[in-house]
Amino acid sequence: MRRLAIRDGWSTFILISLVVLSATWSIESADWADGLGMLTTIAILGLAVGLGVSLARRIPALLAHLLALALGWVVVLFEMTNFLSDAIGGREAKLHFLWHRWDAWYALVSHGQRAEDLYLFVLLMGALVWIMAYTSVWLVFRSRSVWLALLFSGIVVFTNLGYSLKVPTALLILYLFAAILLLMRFSLAQREDRWRRSGVPFPDTLAWRGLWVASYLAIAVLIFGWVFPVTAQSQSLVTAWQRIDGPWVQVRDSLNGWFSGLRGPDAGGGPGGFAAFSDEFSVGGPLRLSTTPVLLVKGGNSQYLIAHTYSTFTGRSWSSDDDSVASDLYISLNANQAYPLPSTSAKDRGSASFEVQILQPRGTVIYTADALGSVSVPSQLQLSWYPYQDQPLDVASATEATTPPTLWPLVQLLQDADFSPPQRGGGVFGLPPDLQVPRERGITPTASPGPEASPAAVGTPTPAGSPTPAASPTPNEPGVLPFGVSLPNVTPPPGRDRIAIPDNWDDIRDAMNDLTARHISVQVVLGPSYHAQTLRFTGNLPVYADLEAVFSQGGVRTGDSYTVSTLPTQATVGDLRQAGTTYPVEIASRYLQLPTTVTLRVSQLAHAIGDSQANPYDKASAIESFLRSNYKYNENVNAPPRGDDIVDYFLFESKQGYCTYYSTSMVEMLRILGIPAREVVGFYPASFDQNSGGYLYRDLNSHAWVEAYFPGYGWIPFEPTAARSEIARYVPPAASNPSSSASGSSQLPPNTDGRLQELNELGGGGFGGPVTVQHHTSPFEWALRALAVAALVLLVVVSYLWLRGMRGLSQTTQLFTKLQRGASWGGVRADPALTPYEYAGAVGKRVPAARNHASLLAELYVRERYGAYPAASDELSRARHAWLRLRSLLLRHLLLDQWRPSVRARALDETDD
Repeated sequence: MRRLAIRDGWSTFILISLVVLSATWSIESADWADGLGMLTTIAILGLAVGLGVSLARRIPALLAHLLALALGWVVVLFEMTNFLSDAIGGREAKLHFLWHRWDAWYALVSHGQRAEDLYLFVLLMGALVWIMAYTSVWLVFRSRSVWLALLFSGIVVFTNLGYSLKVPTALLILYLFAAILLLMRFSLAQREDRWRRSGVPFPDTLAWRGLWVASYLAIAVLIFGWVFPVTAQSQSLVTAWQRIDGPWVQVRDSLNGWFSGLRGPDAGGGPGGFAAFSDEFSVGGPLRLSTTPVLLVKGGNSQYLIAHTYSTFTGRSWSSDDDSVASDLYISLNANQAYPLPSTSAKDRGSASFEVQILQPRGTVIYTADALGSVSVPSQLQLSWYPYQDQPLDVASATEATTPPTLWPLVQLLQDADFSPPQRGGGVFGLPPDLQVPRERGITPTASPGPEASPAAVGTPTPAGSPTPAASPTPNEPGVLPFGVSLPNVTPPPGRDRIAIPDNWDDIRDAMNDLTARHISVQVVLGPSYHAQTLRFTGNLPVYADLEAVFSQGGVRTGDSYTVSTLPTQATVGDLRQAGTTYPVEIASRYLQLPTTVTLRVSQLAHAIGDSQANPYDKASAIESFLRSNYKYNENVNAPPRGDDIVDYFLFESKQGYCTYYSTSMVEMLRILGIPAREVVGFYPASFDQNSGGYLYRDLNSHAWVEAYFPGYGWIPFEPTAARSEIARYVPPAASNPSSSASGSSQLPPNTDGRLQELNELGGGGFGGPVTVQHHTSPFEWALRALAVAALVLLVVVSYLWLRGMRGLSQTTQLFTKLQRGASWGGVRADPALTPYEYAGAVGKRVPAARNHASLLAELYVRERYGAYPAASDELSRARHAWLRLRSLLLRHLLLDQWRPSVRARALDETDD
């Protein structure tokens, strides 16, 4: 067994392993992406390699590091290829797959663009965990730098705990407990090493006794830190922390841009949760938002700022992914280029603009408001796409506002095209090269087809370059023109089979070929006047009425600014009541989706509220008012039980929550009633900051609300959260109150929110100091804290009673005094009439297994006390071992044995005697 011994002890390795594994499990618990379950295996192997290399002291440090990195690379790639789908191929194909993704990811990141490759994120996390595991063991066993080992893992634990509510607090407790014990064990191991070299004797049990003491200390520290959390309200401390936190914020911002598609936690703020503004988030758990400034908005009014919208709800989480199309979901928009808002959403809209200055980036998101007009920087637009099937479009009445932007170039050409054929015998037209008939085929079309002409198949596309033979060819005549031709993707008027080639046919053909390259097929149907009447198209087209998010092509950094032009709605309540229910198919198909977990009582409640209303607007308003009036705003709520539908849990069980609970419930009930609705996240209106000269949006302004679709007017916002004021609808200037604003934008209510306990306003309402965030503590949590305080007080009292009077006593006397106190707590009274030997005998009668140990302590005590003969060092070592055994026996007797009937009866007999 000595060959398996470690100089610093196996306990040191076990403790550093717990520290590393707590950090690893925090990454897995955060659930940033799929595939992170491999990290535990990587960490265990990294710890083993680190131990082996550290103990092999003959290996030079540089060679050991290179060997560990090579092994780590093999392990991480092996685990990564196991995680990747076998549909990619074997391990070699998977490695090529990872290389190509790395190349594409690096090209995006190096040009400051947004990247979302989560496979590379998992690969990065695997490499990070390996390095953390290996270096932690090396730092402890070879470099003797235990603090650096703890710092590495501590940063990982605190980062994941701070940014994800999925990480259990138990992992932090495990990390702190193991770290405190490791510090004590490492310090003691160093002392033991010096004692061995100096020949100083020490007991073999010293390490375990030290671990016991460190355990008590760790428990006391953890209880104190939990019961008495420290909150700093000093502005100087806040400023100092921001200065220290600055470099980490920059690193975090960079990671947000490199891997912007990471999953968020159940809820909450910061990177992760709905306030991360990523492609998906889960609903549930307490809300954690700070007073950190995020944006400064100048110009216009304080308003709701949109970061992201979501369409798909699973019963627990929101997402904006659209798996029905394979096309790229992003459309580019040049700087200051007008966004093509379709007429189905553009009715009664004004214009406004504001400037946004970035104080703390969150990915590359561009914040907008209402309907987008334009952005002053090149942008990428995330849109939903819809698979159209033989969709008709009236060419004659089409305008840029009513036509999908993808089809507008072709529609313009078709509006100018004249397909009228020449009169019979009235001359000839030149054919384009792709419609000429080669002379060597022996077919030369004539200008007069004659009665034998075979009609072209109506509506059947003819590929470019394939001639359509005319009737009655005359082989020996020179090439002349037919009376009419059939053109690819063009259907002649009813009753006609031939048409002429318009002057702009080359441009029309190029536009059709461009659409074909985008997997969009078109068919032009001509009217009686030989002009384009209908354009039928099939394929996946972006839905410009459904803008999900806007991202900057050049990235977003602290200090950047941009100007956003918007088209705020000027629809009145009366307008919205008259909007009707003729929803566009691309909107209804996407925003009436319901999760499979929706319950019957949620559906019944939605109908009970909305069925009595006459139109969709009144239905939405009724649901909005119901939620605002009947549910309590509370940020400190627990996540619903696993498997429960969160809407059902909020409406019928907890009846309290914050913005995402309210908004999710309203969206689901609107969809049950057949009203298209979506989830929106961003910021609620901020207060004006006098010092900055603009509206200062902070992290605590992060918010979620609802938008419902009204035909012709587009997406209209609703505010179901009880802690926020209702959104005021537009009132025409002529009918408005003279004291109110007559601007073209929607009039917004004053800024109020239940999460602010106090706003220290200066001048126009800016924050003059730290804002206290109000959290509600449940009675159960207060009870737990009271129990923890009682336990801490009890620990202090017991420690005092146990240790009082010990100072200045010899070791032998201290051990015998501990025997007396421990036995008396177990029911053996220290009668002054008893000699030490008699008292030891009484202890032996009560606890038979303690007889020999108690006799040894009594003998050493009597010899030193009455014979002036102190115990030798070996005898003191035996006495300490005896006391350690006695302590466990007396503790077991105190807690268990004395309550058994036979033991209690024997104790009564002894008392009677």
